[in-house]
Amino acid sequence: MLGEMPHGPTVSVIVPTLNSATFLRETLDSLAAQGEVRLEVVVVDGGSSDGTLDILRAAEASMPLRWISEPDRGQADAINKGFAMASGEVLGWLNADDTLVPGALARVAEWFGSNPSLDMLSGLGILADPAGGFLRVIPETPIQAMGDLYRFGCHICQPSTFLRRRVVERHGPLDTSYHFALDFEYWLRIGRHVTYRFVPEILSRFRLHPSSKTVASQRRFWEEEWRAFRTHGGSWRSPFMLAHLHNTRLRWALYLAGAPLRAVLWPLFGLRRGEWLTPGPPPVLALQAREPNAP
Repeated sequence: MLGEMPHGPTVSVIVPTLNSATFLRETLDSLAAQGEVRLEVVVVDGGSSDGTLDILRAAEASMPLRWISEPDRGQADAINKGFAMASGEVLGWLNADDTLVPGALARVAEWFGSNPSLDMLSGLGILADPAGGFLRVIPETPIQAMGDLYRFGCHICQPSTFLRRRVVERHGPLDTSYHFALDFEYWLRIGRHVTYRFVPEILSRFRLHPSSKTVASQRRFWEEEWRAFRTHGGSWRSPFMLAHLHNTRLRWALYLAGAPLRAVLWPLFGLRRGEWLTPGPPPVLALQAREPNAP
């Protein structure tokens, strides 16, 4: 079932979920409140036993929602099922503990509708605490070109990222062998083949809480990011290699390293004097530490 707005591409948002009833209703409410956009919501549930299905049945009457509930092989598999079910020209996925800010999808549809050559866009997100409170804007130093993934890693906010359907049709779905860095692997796989645009606007809210994978499994994230980086041609002589070592082996040693050690390491990894492991200063965004549209 699709929204009724007659203009602009349909945006299909996939919501993978498993026993996330605590946050799912808020996620769906954020989609239902997107306003005038041709919207399709596809929820792929892995067989929840916590009240998720009751939430989905109740939501069917108030939003353009399709859903299934059956066992899957993890998050990537669930998202791939959603891609196969979706009919929209523009695709994205939103984890069941994240939300979109009001008006985000109308802006996404506007950007894609006015630029037929655009394959992928990514915006900013709000990093939120378990209660949804503001922590900071992410990524703090967003990449401006997909090639920067090979220098600085995944400075892309996944809930604020959208793809044209043709990208999935040409390059295939997510790799189900990845359970943590599945988005980074995909960005690397498609990065050399897509027209990409970063937009300096907040589109989503990314929630941190004790049971989220980002909090509970940081080591596994780094292991999979390194596998994806090397699989897709990343060189050990890259700032990303230094970032990988920094986050997995040498965090405190590199943090405390004096100027002589940096003078040796930085040229080896292609960094300039004074440059750290980020793609440089972000654009001027005029963002304040408050909610979007807050008084």
